[in-house]
Amino acid sequence: MYTGNHNTRKYLSLIILLILISTLTIGGTFAWLSSETQPVNNYFTKGSVPITPDETLEGQVKKSVTIQNSGNFPALIRLAITANHIDQNGNIIDGKPVSLPINTADWDLINGIYYYKRIVQPGSETSNLFSKEVDYTDMEINIMAQSVQASGNFGTEENPVSASQYAWKMNYNAETRVWTES
Repeated sequence: MYTGNHNTRKYLSLIILLILISTLTIGGTFAWLSSETQPVNNYFTKGSVPITPDETLEGQVKKSVTIQNSGNFPALIRLAITANHIDQNGNIIDGKPVSLPINTADWDLINGIYYYKRIVQPGSETSNLFSKEVDYTDMEINIMAQSVQASGNFGTEENPVSASQYAWKMNYNAETRVWTES
């Protein structure tokens, strides 16, 4: 019995099968590596958190001072106050500190900066900065405010974080009187 022809067919079939598998593998890899997808567009909208101070005055008495979030995103607000005694011409008389009745229930004082304790929603405003009316007949009061967009669950029972840690990523150590990044 002559089996040489049978072995030749086996080898020929095996070679054809290997060529077919190699062709499919190379072709599939090339197709996978050269395929194109449709571009994906990610659109980002810039948040806006402008703030507007709102003072209620009666003569030389400040009835209230609030800061309104006039933007389109929730905001955290902080402010600095400078107050000086002045003469009738508006000149600063002395460098003695002016004591102002700050609403400490809603505002935290950290190293000279007041941080509002809650998130202010768009169109809403802070509570009154002062705990009572302020007669500023012989003084000048300047308030400089800043805002930053707020998100997440700031200030909840589960996440009791202060505004300075959350918004401005800063911690104040009262003992060393040093600010550090969170």
